[in-house]
Amino acid sequence: MNYLDLQQPLIQADTDMGASETHGILNGLLCTTNKVTLEIWMQLVLENSEPDNAQVQSIKVLLTTLYNETLTAFKEDLFTITPLLPEDNTPLAHRLEMLVLWSNGFLYGLGLGQINFKKLSKESKDAVSSLTDLTKIDLDQIAEDEESEQAFFELFEFSKLATTLIKEELLSA
Repeated sequence: MNYLDLQQPLIQADTDMGASETHGILNGLLCTTNKVTLEIWMQLVLENSEPDNAQVQSIKVLLTTLYNETLTAFKEDLFTITPLLPEDNTPLAHRLEMLVLWSNGFLYGLGLGQINFKKLSKESKDAVSSLTDLTKIDLDQIAEDEESEQAFFELFEFSKLATTLIKEELLSA
């Protein structure tokens, strides 16, 4: 599933979250336990949607697909978490905003999973701290130039490595 497959239906279903944040929460939750059910996550995503909204029924199908794809991938030993973001031809400021929201969702998912941050290794604590810093980026200061593109690419790659490190530690414990 890609970003656009989920983003517009979430908007139409009148949810409070977009595709990136929704995916981030799911990944954070899955890092904390194998007992995260589709229903728990779906309830989080749809909690402020109108239950009789016809779009909610169609979004449930999409969320089920995303959940199953992500859960299957999580069970692969060499799986690297990859944030669900807009395509590379999307303006940089929007992609960065979605990376910030994805990271925020991931951290929220970890918090919902009630992990004990004090018991994390130094590397995982540093990864959580860096992801937290990423969520504080001033999005108004983003230039659409090659240097900013390179910085975004480095942040994107870092987020993949940091979240995969956290996943590996939490799920191997």
